[in-house]
Amino acid sequence: MKKHIPFYSILLFTFSLFAQNPIASYYGNGNYPTWTEQVKWDNRINMKTFDFSGNGCVTCTSEFAKFEFARDLLYAQGGGVLYYPAGVYDFSALSNELSDSISGRGLMLRSGVVILGETPTTNNAALVGNMNLPTKFIFKHKTIKDIAGIDKPIPTNWAILGCMPSGTETLKDVKNIGIAWVEMDGGAIYFGGEYTWGSTWATAGAWYSSKAAKGVWKNRVPDGTHPIDAFAGAKGDYMGAGSGRLVFGCVIKNSVVGNHNLIQYAREKYDSIKVNTYPYKFGARVGVYGSNVLVSNNYMPKPDKCFKYSQTTAITQQDKCGQAFGNRRSTLIYDYGKSFGIDVNKGYLNPFSNTLIGYLAENVVISDNLVYNHGAKGFEISGNYFLVKNNKNLRDQLFENDNMYGLGANWELTLDGFYESVAGGNGCLSDNLSRSFDMAGKNGWIDNNTYDPAHSSPGNDGEGILWQAHGGMNSIMSFAITNNNGSGYMAGYDVSQQGALWAWNTTSKIGNIKAGVMNDVAIVSNTGTISTTGTDFISTCPTGIPAFPTGLTVTLAPDNLYATIGWTDAANNEIGFRVDRKIGNDAWKTLVIRPRKSLGCPDNEQVWRDYNLPINESFVYRVVAINCDNNDAGASAVSAPLLVTKTTTSLAESKSFNKITIFPNPIINKLYINGIDGIFTIDFYNIIGAKVKTAINSTEVEMNNLPVGIYYITISKNEISKSFKILKQ
Repeated sequence: MKKHIPFYSILLFTFSLFAQNPIASYYGNGNYPTWTEQVKWDNRINMKTFDFSGNGCVTCTSEFAKFEFARDLLYAQGGGVLYYPAGVYDFSALSNELSDSISGRGLMLRSGVVILGETPTTNNAALVGNMNLPTKFIFKHKTIKDIAGIDKPIPTNWAILGCMPSGTETLKDVKNIGIAWVEMDGGAIYFGGEYTWGSTWATAGAWYSSKAAKGVWKNRVPDGTHPIDAFAGAKGDYMGAGSGRLVFGCVIKNSVVGNHNLIQYAREKYDSIKVNTYPYKFGARVGVYGSNVLVSNNYMPKPDKCFKYSQTTAITQQDKCGQAFGNRRSTLIYDYGKSFGIDVNKGYLNPFSNTLIGYLAENVVISDNLVYNHGAKGFEISGNYFLVKNNKNLRDQLFENDNMYGLGANWELTLDGFYESVAGGNGCLSDNLSRSFDMAGKNGWIDNNTYDPAHSSPGNDGEGILWQAHGGMNSIMSFAITNNNGSGYMAGYDVSQQGALWAWNTTSKIGNIKAGVMNDVAIVSNTGTISTTGTDFISTCPTGIPAFPTGLTVTLAPDNLYATIGWTDAANNEIGFRVDRKIGNDAWKTLVIRPRKSLGCPDNEQVWRDYNLPINESFVYRVVAINCDNNDAGASAVSAPLLVTKTTTSLAESKSFNKITIFPNPIINKLYINGIDGIFTIDFYNIIGAKVKTAINSTEVEMNNLPVGIYYITISKNEISKSFKILKQ
């Protein structure tokens, strides 16, 4: 491992041991977010062998108590890993913590603490659909009666893996948390954000405060650790969320955000029991908020614990549909599939965020997930510089009286357990939110996702990839939507488009629904009807080879966690741009596809940030102006090589290395190095980043055998390296 001080004078970031990062092990160098190296993967507590009593916790007799004790030890050490070897870990033997208490709590992570299960040796890819993980978590359940009077288990209101602040922190300060390689049965994940909180749910004045005031949780003091705090306890603006959220390689089954008497409706007129037990309509099985987010390779299978039960419902709302407000004791399905799948920086913001701070959190990667839904949304995602790739949303049609889950017919379709879904559309209580991808944000690439929306009936839903106006996000801002496949339309609904490329998709309808201007837009090479209302878009493939972009710039961030690539458009016949990266002598790899730049919209930047930097390997970039063939004809020049290295080197050692100098430059025959002695290495790279020469322990290097041209040299000693640009004449 070496620390690198390039000639362009960047600061450096300290990395931990490469081999122990499970994300790096799974995806390989340059294919995973660099920020995950901030986790102290080498600082582990083995939760099966650790001596809790000998370390001061004589009361650590339950898995929950062991979790909290070990978590706090790691937090005090600046973070680390709670390692759960193969086995079943039962968190249900508790009195209160994971129950329905308004002051309860789930498995709450503190800053720097990550849960890691046993790495599977087989069946480790979510998209295959049969993941078999050796480490399994079981969460606490309660029971309700089914229609036959038999007790059926449902998750408690605190069956949640979440996060909590410590000391003077708030939720927006919690960083570098997550879970990897764990099967969770009955538990949801919520890494939420910070709001200006009210004193209680009932008095906060939030979207659901009035309904919370009817339930037993009306006196809950919101702090953001429970998902419904955002809906019932937020008094003011969204304040932000932390950086570093990881959900990787998990199986999440029979999971919901529970609503057992949390949010009450107007049922007290009709139901003396006043029981409201139904999965919360807007709750996600995985809800993650913040920047530096990776939700990848997770499997949410079709549930196997659904059942029928009886509950009071209302036929419709008089104020919305102009019909009488009726009621009945109805047969419902407790449906684990009728919950949102993955929500990142979006669903918990819609009703009340007055700023874009949440929607535009940077560096979000949602990839390789397989999510089952029976209605509701498969994915809802927002961010800035983010990727949504290679996901699959399996769906069944949400159809009243269908023999779903083998439970037979004769059941009512409701929106939230109370208001019944009725025919008519146009918002008249028939939108079950049955769609695959619900998007917002800026600077994104949605690529190679497959889905079948399978809309609800009754329902006015069934969208494939959708943008709507939410929380001030009234535009599609600089997106490429490519190679996606599914029924249902891909479009913005009543929004403008400020930079968009829709290409190589298979769908029914594509473009824009209802009003909205279109600038810097190309809709080409798709299967499906084009629907547009704007003027600045192209729908046929341009002819000729686009001129390659000019002014290529690449800048590493001060902490080495990303590189910013910029360019200038030099053509008028491209459909967009492709940013490629090459590691050493490997083939070029596409990092992202970006929209064209025809009118120069300020929200459609000619820039991209690469957050998946290779480590300990030289790499270069290029930008390609592409036509419908997406070939390399419009490729730009290649950037100068970069190198990001892991290190444990001290700041003093780094400063001393800055004294190294080279001369002459330009050079004809020999290169001389001053300011270094002992054992060191000099590596020479040509303009495309290929290594062409190595010298060991030499302060005079013969250059006659190298052709005329520009070279980059890296001088390395121990764990430090420094780079220079030279010209050979």
